[in-house]
Amino acid sequence: MRLRFYKIKALFLKDFNLSLKNKNVMAMLLLPILFGVLFNYLLFDQLQDHLYILNMCQNLILATIPLSVQSSMIAEEKEKNTMRTLMLSDVSGLEFLLSKSLVSFLYILVMSTINFFLCEMNAELLPAFLGLSLLAGIAIIFFGSMVGILAKDQASASTLSTPFMLILYLPAMFATFNDIMAMIGKCMPTYALQLMFENVQNNVDFFCMDNLICLATMLFWIVAGIVLFQMAYKKNQRDN
Repeated sequence: MRLRFYKIKALFLKDFNLSLKNKNVMAMLLLPILFGVLFNYLLFDQLQDHLYILNMCQNLILATIPLSVQSSMIAEEKEKNTMRTLMLSDVSGLEFLLSKSLVSFLYILVMSTINFFLCEMNAELLPAFLGLSLLAGIAIIFFGSMVGILAKDQASASTLSTPFMLILYLPAMFATFNDIMAMIGKCMPTYALQLMFENVQNNVDFFCMDNLICLATMLFWIVAGIVLFQMAYKKNQRDN
């Protein structure tokens, strides 16, 4: 499959400009920041744990941007009947996916950085935090792309992405409070991010067994996501 970077760049600029005008996308981007401000400045006396707040908001970022934002951008193409044109042209599935994903990755980096500093974390840990966040985002984004391909419009994309968001968000958030949630959480890239970042904070060897299990979890999600997205994309090509 060919990759033409001039096409990816043109598609990226188009997608980024359209996303700034999309109210659903802007709402999803503002949500984690609003929660970050709420928990760090208004409810911190009750929580008194910056790392817990960081994980809470970061899980929300990873449950919204790679899933809801990504699927909404793809579904918008369907609503405007531009996706059919792209599929009938010589734009490959990988080029189409990369242009949308680069926009989502940009938003993940920006929102994660804001979240990081809202939680008053050590700035020296920011590169590791962003790298792990991107890795978790890659593990999730193919599922968001699949939802966008299967959805008829932005409203149905939101409906279809909600169960995935809950599956990614809730087990990671309540893993420390419930054994069942902890077992489910170990299968989630969001919880893998939490564990790996905590190990970074504690100066644990990167290639320790816990981190290797977390990396294996993310790799499984990436492979499964790629396979499912390709199936959905080919099905959509046949239908059109």
